[in-house]
Amino acid sequence: MAHQPLYGYPVPAFKDKLTEIVDLAGPASYVNGTGQIIYPSLFGWGGFDFVQAMNTGLVSVNQAADYLVVDMSRSGTYFITIRLSTTYACGQAVKSVTIKWYNVADFAEVTNATDLSAERVRLMFIGV
Repeated sequence: MAHQPLYGYPVPAFKDKLTEIVDLAGPASYVNGTGQIIYPSLFGWGGFDFVQAMNTGLVSVNQAADYLVVDMSRSGTYFITIRLSTTYACGQAVKSVTIKWYNVADFAEVTNATDLSAERVRLMFIGV
């Protein structure tokens, strides 16, 4: 899974917290229903405190209460939602987040084995 940090990142922020803003690539073979799972180890971290899409462009169309944010892909063909992948204790960092990719044309989740590796979304991560 590829990601391209923006110039000047990562930077120390919020005392001992780390901040990373990246253009995250989609997976080479998407798994419908599972989505794209992002682990803090991608950045060499132990956990996420906060994950935010930088260019929110749609309102979530999924009725599930656990969807947090949405963002358009750079091509405009897809949008994503971000949700917590794991349960977590109050006050503790999250061990993973799930990004689900949807087609803008019909709001359906991307089908199995779709190659999204050329797609990018800009995300901000804060963690430890």
